[in-house]
Amino acid sequence: MDATTILKKFETIVYYILITLFAIIVACSLGELIYIVYEALFVNSPLLLENSELLGIFGYFLLVLIGVELLATVVAYINEKVIHVEVVIMIAIIAIARSVILLDTVNTDPMDMFGIAAIIIALCAGYFLLRKGGLRQQREYNPPNARVPE
Repeated sequence: MDATTILKKFETIVYYILITLFAIIVACSLGELIYIVYEALFVNSPLLLENSELLGIFGYFLLVLIGVELLATVVAYINEKVIHVEVVIMIAIIAIARSVILLDTVNTDPMDMFGIAAIIIALCAGYFLLRKGGLRQQREYNPPNARVPE
């Protein structure tokens, strides 16, 4: 066995350990989200959620969604050895949307809000350019009358 083979096997083992740990974290987070929703709906105030509770639940829901997407990205990388930049940018957009949902606008510095707005614009522009460039690249390889997936 040469060093490259040993390194690849070690890398594969590390990836599978990471996937297993990440799956456990996502499963526990999902269980906690279910518990939080159950408590909010049926224990604290039956079928009546306050705005702060609703925002907290939405934020936690998006956190679990980010975890699932990150897990899918790692699995895709292991299978294809390619990082899907579109998916990574979508995860970043979801993460920034979560922070906007949970943002306390009363106590937040206006410059922080401008910074968040700049990040959102940059991420959305990057996603748009990736999608536009990806469609152009698909059209170059497909015949003119071929159907291009959206």
